Amino acid sequence: MKDFNLNPVCGTSPSIVEYMSMLEFYLRHNAERMGLMPATWAWVMRPELWFELSSCWPCQYNTNKCASSVIGAASSVFLDGRENVAERDAMRNQKYIDVNGNRYRVITDDGIAEQSNINNGNLLPGQYASSIYMVPLTITGAYPVTYVEHVDYRAGARDSALLRNTENFWTDRGMYSWVSEFNKWCYTLAAKTEMRIVLRTPQLAGRIDDVLYEPLQHIRSAFPDDPYFKDGGVSLRGNPQPQHAVWLS
Repeated sequence: MKDFNLNPVCGTSPSIVEYMSMLEFYLRHNAERMGLMPATWAWVMRPELWFELSSCWPCQYNTNKCASSVIGAASSVFLDGRENVAERDAMRNQKYIDVNGNRYRVITDDGIAEQSNINNGNLLPGQYASSIYMVPLTITGAYPVTYVEHVDYRAGARDSALLRNTENFWTDRGMYSWVSEFNKWCYTLAAKTEMRIVLRTPQLAGRIDDVLYEPLQHIRSAFPDDPYFKDGGVSLRGNPQPQHAVWLS
């Protein structure tokens, strides 16, 4: 684990390129020395953080250590704005990032914990901080090391068959168990699931904490207790009126 200490993700001191490059080098070295290659990883972060990171990554990645080495020397660093924008757009559209010459998949997850001025007094309104994860997916070719385990409700089919006048069923290969309650023509569905995330190779996983980002606008949240949650509104209906056939008027 590394701490970015609430520094801006697109700042230069410290550099997010150096932090992510060192983390990738360290974990990849572990996999090589432990005989776990070929291995695959994914970089995981909040979508707002990814949007800000991808905006400056092409420029900082392609000039990392280059700009500082030419200070005071009779040489210059030239940047092509069109190439930087094209690479930024490709990163966002295809969800990838190049680190130390290796291309990795990027996964955005708005369920990752986020700090703001509400829960962290060191942040100003409009500033946020979160973590960037490097998660191992497979080792030695295709052996999965990070995956979801769940209770298989298909095993309870024999017990549920003993129930009468009750709708009980499972979906998603036994991951979800459903029950339904009927009231005339209306019904209510309730689902239950019991799952956990398993990480078999923690020595190949890492994260960078307290990375600060300041997007122009925060995206909506899917969680009702989040300040950026937007509900679907309220539906109001008038009292139903009896309808009569025209010949009864």
